[in-house]
Order: sequence, then structure tokens, then C-alpha cells
Amino acid sequence: MKSPLRLHETRFIVALQEALIALAPFVILASILTLFSQLPSYFGWQNLALLTPITTLADNLRPFTSIAVVLSLAYHFAWHYEVERVQAMLLTLAVFLSSRALLPLVSPSDSAPPLLSFGLDLWQILIPIASVFLLKALLPFLKISLDAKRCFTYSCRVLQYLYAFLVGYAVLLAGWWGLQQIGAVLAHDTRTLAEAIPDGVLLILRTLVSQGSWFFGIHGNRLANSLFGTALYTREIFPNLTYGQFYRLFAVSGGSGMGLSLLIALFLTAREPHNLKIARISTPFVLFNINTFLIYCLPVALNRFLLLPFLLIPLLNLTIAYALLATFPVAFQTAQVPWTTPVFLDAWIVSGGNLWILTLQLFLIVLDTLIYLPFLKQFLRTQTPTFYQDNLNRHLELPESLHIRQHLNLHKAQHQLIEANLRLEDLTNLLTPETLFIYYQPQVDAQTRQCVGFEALLRLQTPGHPLRGPFFLEDVEKAGLSPILDLWVCNQVKEHLQTWEAQGFTPPTISINLHPDTINSDEAIDKIIHLLEGAPIEFEIVERSLLEGENSEANLLKIKRHGFRVALDDFGQGYSSYRLLSQIDIDTVKADISLIPMLKEPKGQLIWQHMIDLCHHLGIKIIAEGAETEEQVATLTRMGVNTIQGFYFSKAIPMEEVPHYRPPRPAASAREAR
Repeated sequence: MKSPLRLHETRFIVALQEALIALAPFVILASILTLFSQLPSYFGWQNLALLTPITTLADNLRPFTSIAVVLSLAYHFAWHYEVERVQAMLLTLAVFLSSRALLPLVSPSDSAPPLLSFGLDLWQILIPIASVFLLKALLPFLKISLDAKRCFTYSCRVLQYLYAFLVGYAVLLAGWWGLQQIGAVLAHDTRTLAEAIPDGVLLILRTLVSQGSWFFGIHGNRLANSLFGTALYTREIFPNLTYGQFYRLFAVSGGSGMGLSLLIALFLTAREPHNLKIARISTPFVLFNINTFLIYCLPVALNRFLLLPFLLIPLLNLTIAYALLATFPVAFQTAQVPWTTPVFLDAWIVSGGNLWILTLQLFLIVLDTLIYLPFLKQFLRTQTPTFYQDNLNRHLELPESLHIRQHLNLHKAQHQLIEANLRLEDLTNLLTPETLFIYYQPQVDAQTRQCVGFEALLRLQTPGHPLRGPFFLEDVEKAGLSPILDLWVCNQVKEHLQTWEAQGFTPPTISINLHPDTINSDEAIDKIIHLLEGAPIEFEIVERSLLEGENSEANLLKIKRHGFRVALDDFGQGYSSYRLLSQIDIDTVKADISLIPMLKEPKGQLIWQHMIDLCHHLGIKIIAEGAETEEQVATLTRMGVNTIQGFYFSKAIPMEEVPHYRPPRPAASAREAR
């Protein structure tokens, strides 16, 4: 069943984002060296002794950058798609280096491959990704099954991956060979076609390709050069002003996407210290039209909030600048201006100090800043932990907002939200009172066969899907939103209790699961106590609730003081449950569902019996969860379990059926067991 959260697509994008983020320090180092190699030309320091080694370092770092790209991509995709990381990295490196060696044989000198940042080509993205997916596809068929306990030698280990590696290498290199030849033909045909396209239309196409490529972390100008050639940039759009100079002066001041305007907008909107630090670090680079830091570290790459302005602002600038210069002609100077020349200085040189051109450049920077502001504000809002909390509060229509600002939740949101961020907007839109429901699973007394309680369970109903369980809980937890969801459940249970009371039905105990984050939140616990005080409620907690927060134990004691019962859920699954039985005043223990199959074996029954006896001696009620057969129920009853919950008695039922629920009559074998 396909999830509406598009988990597979999200995993691909997250892997690509993480690989680009890991590359950022390396790319920034290259930017620094490039900047230092250009600075002396502005101050007349061409004979500076330090210039030669810096330029040499900048030039020779490029081949190593290509290795960093393929290894980073291979590592992160292998991690996310559960492929052996070292094997994926080695296969990627072997195919990539082989493609470099064979490139002169398949690419004519006039059909250079599409280039990425710092001289990198498009294959450095495609080869690692293809290597990971091919290994994942081949390993089930070509991996040799070996007895791990007897496989001691290196050669033995090598055999496990040998055939998948060799077949993958052959397939990938053959695929590269064919696609490279096709690409060379396409590049040649594209350049031929570009010669027939009007210059203005070609400039628009180049801009769209360049900006769109940057959005995916690819050096857009070099990709556009590979596809369309560079002849356009040498032709004049106005007397003494080439298309290349026109594009750099007015479309991309401060780097691709009008980086200077984006930087100013960032300074105006950023509130978090790390965003302001990125703005400050980016400033010297953007002043010299090096926008790499912003693209990879803000980031702009793969940032859907900034796609529209990043793509369209240069086109808007070109349109405005062309219309004004065509209406009010300016005499430009014949001058070669390096691409790293700062904004305003480049306009001053090319225009011979014309204030009108400087004013036009300033106007475009201000206009673009104003356009960026609302998009950047929306993006920066999503980077704060409270954004999705507010969104989920709104969608669940909670009467009071719940903002978890304690350290544990902030830490979790800041560090784990990265991976879940692409899913969270879909998730918070999905969870509404129209799609979320509370169902109740009966808890039956093992001896009397009377219903003595119900566990409140979340269920999701969306168009085109049957009713299902809460598959989204992991993403909710990663985003630090569990307390909001728990508060909504408590609100629903409160409404159901009031409805049943109006119908004349007095329900038995209702069990509600509380997430560890909720237990650790003073604000959440205070609201829940105020909401449900006096109601027949038992809160179920798991053992890690007391291990993940400094407020958990105090809040549990607060719950007990207000008359609520506390149950320890998933007992027997972890390693510290017995310690918690002596540490916390527990009313009920719920034996984990994974222990039910143990009832078939004598050793398993012995463990069950000791667990039941221990709880009875401590004065704790024990509930067996997950009983599905008559035999399991009979055995648990004979051993002395207090309460049984499971499909044998009933699945979870809607709140309308709760007042009418009656446990099925016990079978003869169950009566005999008593």
C-alpha cells in the first residue's frame, strides 16, 4: 500500500541533500582559494610571491573535488538504501576513474561533457547513484552465501561481493559508454540548433537551464555552455556590451540567482544564530560573485521554497534591463571585466562611470531583495521547531496551543527534523479531525470474562485507503510533535467520555499511551491533568520515558497524585523494566506482545509464570497483550494473568460500539482451565 507521504521519493532527496551538505566544506575551500587567487588583480599585486602557490592549489584541487563528489554521493545513497557502503564507494570510484581514462576515446574534442562546479561533469552525480541501485538489485542474485562463523580469511570475505562488483562494473561502464556517445551527439545537435535560435530567446533558455541546474547543485553556467556553446556571450546586445557582460551586470549580480539580493534578504529575515552566521560567512564571497556558499549551505539547492524566485528573478532582471536600455540608450565602454569583479564596480567600468547604469543595478538589487523576502521568511519558519507544532495544532483544531520548548524537544527537532522535513508538511496536512479517529480495544478480565477497560488507539482513514494504524508516528516523533498528538488524543477521549455519560453509560478504565516527550514536558502534563482529572484514566508509558528526560519521574509522580493510574507498557521488551518496577509506583504491567509466542515452549511458560508471580507479589496487575487463540487465553488464565487484550476477544472498535461491547462467551477449554 502506497503511503501518501511519498517515503521513497523523500529518501532519494534526503540522500542527495546530505551528500551535498557533506561536500560543502570542500567546495567552500575551493571558493576561498579562487577568491584569493583573484584578489591581487584588483590591488595590483600580480607579482605577489604568495599568488603562485594559491593559484596552483586552486587549479590542482579540482581533480580531488571530483573524487570527493563521487565518494560522498556513493556513501550517503548506500547508507539510505541499505547497501554495503564500502562496496558502493569502491564500485563508484572504479567506474568513475575508468570513465575518465576512456573519455578521449568516446568524446570528440568539440563535444565536452556537461560540466559541474569546479570542472566536475554530470557523470559524478549519475555514476554513484547508479552504482548504489545496481548493487542493491544485483546482490540478492549474485552474492555468495557463506557461513559467517567459518569465513575467517580475507579471500572468503571478498567472495561475498565479488560477482556483484564485477557485473556492476561491466554494466555501468557499458552504460556510460553508450550514454556518453549519445550525449556527445545531443550536445553537438543542441549547439547547432542554438545557432538558429534568436539571441534573445537563446539567452532566456540559457538562463533557465543555468538556474534550474544550480537548484540541483549543478554548476549551471558550465552546463549551459556545454549545451549551447559560448558564442552568444561574445556577441553584442548593445554597442560595446556583450550578452555575457549584460547577463553578469543585471541578471546575476552577486552570483547565480542574484546572490547579493538573496544575501541581503537573509540578513533582514534571519533570526536563528546559525542562519546569521551563514550570511556573514557568505558576504565576502557574494561580493565577488561567488554564490557557492549560499547555494550549498543555506541551502538553495533542492530548496523548494526558493525555487520560484531563484529561477524567475534573473529572467525578470533581463526583461527590465533590456527594456530600459533599449528605451534609454547608454554609451558603453569596450572593457574586459573579470567575472569576480564586485557589483557596482563592474557597472562603473563597463559604463565609464555612468550613474544611470549604477542606479539600474541598485534598483534591480532592491527589487529582487523584496521578491526574495516572503519566500525566505517562509523557508526560515520551517527551520524552527515550533513551525510544525503550530501547524499540527491548527490542523488538529486543539483548543489551546501546545509549544514544547524544553531542551530535549528542541534538540530533537533541530537534529532530526532534517531527515523528516520533506515529509512533515504532507504529514501535518494529513492529520486532521476528519482523518484521525480514536478506536478502543477491549481489555477482558481473565477469570470473569467481563470487560474491565479499553485502550485508546489511533486510526487513520484517508480517501482510497482502508482504515489503518498510525504509520506516521516515527516522523511525528522525529519532529518533536508527539506531545501535540497525545494532547489531541486526550481531548478526543474527554469528548467520548462526555458522550457516553450523556447516554447513561459509565465506561471502565480507559488506557491512553503517552510518548516519552510528553512525559518529560511539564506543560503537556499540566494540560492533560487539567483536561482529564477525575476521569477513569490509566496512562501507559514505556521504560525509555524515564531514561530520556530530566522531568519524567517528577511528572509521573504528579500524575499519580492527581489520581490517575500508570501502566508500564511493552514489559519484557527492554532490559531495564525490572529496575523501573522498584523505582516507580506502577499500577499495571502490560506484557509485550512479542512474549505471546513463548507460551508454546516450557521455558517460555516458565518465564511467563515468574513474571506473573513477581507482579502479584509487588501488588501490580498484569495484562497480557496480543492473545489471538483460545489456547493462548486458556494458558494465560491458568497462569494467573489478570487481564487479557487481543484479537481473540476483539479488535479495536469505534467509540459508538463501546457501550454495547460484550466479551464472547468462553469456550469449554477455557472454562476447564479455570
